[in-house]
Amino acid sequence: MEFAEALFYFYARIDNVRTPLALVSVLSRPDMNLFKESWWTVWSVTEQHDDGLRVVDVKSIQSVVAVIPHNHHCNEDESDERFFIWEYMGLEMQLLSGALDGEEDDLDRDLDGVN
Repeated sequence: MEFAEALFYFYARIDNVRTPLALVSVLSRPDMNLFKESWWTVWSVTEQHDDGLRVVDVKSIQSVVAVIPHNHHCNEDESDERFFIWEYMGLEMQLLSGALDGEEDDLDRDLDGVN
């Protein structure tokens, strides 16, 4: 499992099937010292910029999270901008309740004729 920022969504034809994809920017793995000191609860990550760019199938996205800027001051010489991961519960609840059922059909209808 990786955390990433979704930059934009698009369709592409793969094996003649219109497939929803997303361009994402994958974030680093957590700072292991802070992760262990926080009893495996604080995910402090950095951006990977161009090295983190990936195209993924939209259906592989499992959850929505907040990526909140923070500075944990674990290392005095650390000057990189860090982010704290906070997971939302909303998407999972919508999927479990069926609230998102039928939206794919609506999207397909709205995008008919778009290649």
